[in-house]
Amino acid sequence: MSRYSAGRVAAGCVIGLLAGLIQPLTLAFAVLCVVGTVLGPVLYAWAGAAPALVYLAASLGSVWAMFGGETAAACLMLFVVPAAVVMALMARRAPYFTRMKAAAGAQLAAMLALVFILYAGLGRSLIDVLMERLSAWADSLPAPLVTMLLQQFALNGLMDEESARLVFSGGLTAAEGLAALHRIFDVTGEALRLGLPAMLLTSGLITGLFATLLPGKICSRRGDALEYVPVSGWYVPARVTAGVLVALGTALALHWTGVNGSESVLTAVLTAGQIIYAAAGAAALSRRFKETGRGMTFRVVLIGLALVFVSRLVTLIGVYSTLFGRRGLISGYIRKKMEDRDKGDDDL
Repeated sequence: MSRYSAGRVAAGCVIGLLAGLIQPLTLAFAVLCVVGTVLGPVLYAWAGAAPALVYLAASLGSVWAMFGGETAAACLMLFVVPAAVVMALMARRAPYFTRMKAAAGAQLAAMLALVFILYAGLGRSLIDVLMERLSAWADSLPAPLVTMLLQQFALNGLMDEESARLVFSGGLTAAEGLAALHRIFDVTGEALRLGLPAMLLTSGLITGLFATLLPGKICSRRGDALEYVPVSGWYVPARVTAGVLVALGTALALHWTGVNGSESVLTAVLTAGQIIYAAAGAAALSRRFKETGRGMTFRVVLIGLALVFVSRLVTLIGVYSTLFGRRGLISGYIRKKMEDRDKGDDDL
C-alpha cells in the first residue's frame, strides 16, 4: 500500500473514531451487510492501518459500553476477524476475485461460527439471543418512545387496523403498549428463524462484495499496484452457474419431498442466486452504458436505482447475460460448435 501523509492518517483516525462510536447503531444492518467488515478495509485503503485499527477498537469499545462484554466478543468475531482477513489479503496484493471470495467466505464463516458457539454453549439460536436482547432493550424504554415505535410499526403495516387505531389515538396504556411491542418482536423473531439461512448468505455475499469493491476502487484511483476489476468487467464463471443449478435442483427436490427445513434451504438458495445474478445484471448494464459513452456517475446512479426498485429485472438481465452474453454459457457453446464446424470444413 502507498505511504500516507500525516494529515490523511490523522483525518482517517478521527473518522474511524467517530464511526466506531456509532457502531452499535449499525448492527441492525448486519442482516443485509456487516458495516464493520466493509468500513475497516475502506479506511485501510484510504489512510492506512492506523485509522482502520482505531475504527475497529472504537467499535468494540462502544459495543461493550452499550451491550456488554459478551456482545463485544461476538462483534470481534462478526466483523473484526473478517476485516482483518480482507486487509491482510490487500497487504499481500492478492488477486481481486480471490479477495472477494475470501471476504465473502470469511464473513459467512464468522457468522456460522457465531451461530454454532451460541447454540453449543448456550443451547439457543442466534435469533433467540437477538430477540432476548431486543426485548430487554424494549423493557428499558420510556413509554413515549414505545408509542413512537408502535406508530412506526403501524405505518409499516406490522399491526392490524384496530391495534393501529388504538396506537394513534392514545388508547393503549404503557403496559399494553409494551405488550404490543413484544408481540411484534415475537412475530419478527419467527420470520427471522425461517429466513436465517437466507440472511446469512445474503449478508456474507453482499459484505464480501463491498469489502472488496470499495477499497479496490480507492486504491485504483490512487494508482496502487493492487488489482481492481470494475463492475463492467465482472462475469459469472460457468462453474458458479453449474453450482447454483445443482443447489437449486437439490433444494427443490427436498422441498417437494417435504423434508423438514427444506423451505429455509430453498429460500437461501434462491436468495443467493438472486444476489449473484443481480450483480451479473449490474455488470451487464454497466458494460452497455459504458459502450454508449455514459459516465461513471450516470452508471452508478441508474444501476443503483434499478437494483433498489426493479431488482428482479436486473436479475433477469444477469441470467440472460450469463447464458447468452459475450461470455455466456449457451452463446459460448454455439460459438465453439461453429468454430469446430468451420475448422472441419477447412480441413476438407
